[in-house]
Amino acid sequence: MKERVQAAIDDVLRPLLEADGGGVELLDVSPKRVSLRLRGKAAYSVGGRYIRTLVIEPLLRKASGVPTLEVVLEDEVSRPRSIEMDAGEVMREIEEQEARDRARS
Repeated sequence: MKERVQAAIDDVLRPLLEADGGGVELLDVSPKRVSLRLRGKAAYSVGGRYIRTLVIEPLLRKASGVPTLEVVLEDEVSRPRSIEMDAGEVMREIEEQEARDRARS
């Protein structure tokens, strides 16, 4: 199953996210769960929520052959994040990341 999930990420998901300034890393695969780390716009853009729910979950469920597969997403600071974020939560996360970026500068 791990090979099929990795192939779906490499062949479909990674090119899609990279084309829009994002990225993805496979962290873990178990029989019922896949953990990913999203980077860049994939992790923080408001439209990213739709990519997650309309592309990432269905793609990985199909690739794994597990229709009930749980997809866990983590951002660049390794904080687990629900796939069901609302726009307000996304905006707060963007603002927090921008504040961290400014503090590093």
